Amino acid sequence: KWPYFDRYNGKDHVFLFSQGHGAKLIGNKENFHHISNSLFITVNGEVSEYYRPYHDIIIPVFVSKEITSITSNAIKKNDVFFQGAVKFHTPSYSNGVRQYIFKHFDNLEKWLLIERTEPLDDQLFEEFQQNMRSSTFCLCPEGIHAFTPRIIESIHANCIPVIITDFQHLPYEKYIPYEQFSIFVNTIDVSILPSIIQSYTIKDIEHKQLLMKQYVHDITYHSDSDKIIEKDAIFHLLQELNNYAKSLRENNVNFIKAINNRQQNTVKTNILYTSSNSDTEKLHLIINFLI
Repeated sequence: KWPYFDRYNGKDHVFLFSQGHGAKLIGNKENFHHISNSLFITVNGEVSEYYRPYHDIIIPVFVSKEITSITSNAIKKNDVFFQGAVKFHTPSYSNGVRQYIFKHFDNLEKWLLIERTEPLDDQLFEEFQQNMRSSTFCLCPEGIHAFTPRIIESIHANCIPVIITDFQHLPYEKYIPYEQFSIFVNTIDVSILPSIIQSYTIKDIEHKQLLMKQYVHDITYHSDSDKIIEKDAIFHLLQELNNYAKSLRENNVNFIKAINNRQQNTVKTNILYTSSNSDTEKLHLIINFLI
């Protein structure tokens, strides 16, 4: 029925899930079973059957470079900032974490907590970004699922992410030391969240902020360039695709034969690599084979 898909039982196919629900969007279990051997590229690193650690690839959400370009001059007026839905009447939402934060910490000095459920227009979105830039710590609790775009947004705003979750992997953990510039809090410890944050000294904070700036490039998509820029978000994605291709070879998938068969028909793309021509050709072949 699907000759190209069936030749390796889907192992040489890639599915992109750029929405927070990830591979759950495929629908029912039967549909998911058909593609379960394939590679998933997703923004949602919540550990489940829909995201397999060390098999699938987590990518960062897209954030406008504008928030980064004007971050360096921001004055930190707030100690802690969070904005988002709370859903007080839905206890299961966010595993109760957001509700607890608003109920117990809303009146703390220099904590800016804003409940907002409506879509953000340009003005409200700019206010949201400005609040992130002018805060030292940005809370990143779960919402509908463990994934939240606030982690990546916080890094762009040089606001230390306070990641409140139990079961989540982050984009390109192999290349980015999140644990060195972020704060990870288990949901069971949300009651002592202020004490955890207050335990960090000014020296600790400055170190995290400085280190965070060094890795903004790794989660940035340079969509205005026709080249692959070393160690940006696309570069790391291609690294992971290359690793996946190697794993196919190691698992006796007839990858080399397929590459050789397609080599004569490979069409040159506008993608340019910053290294050697052999690397360029290799990446072209990987992309043409996997997509």
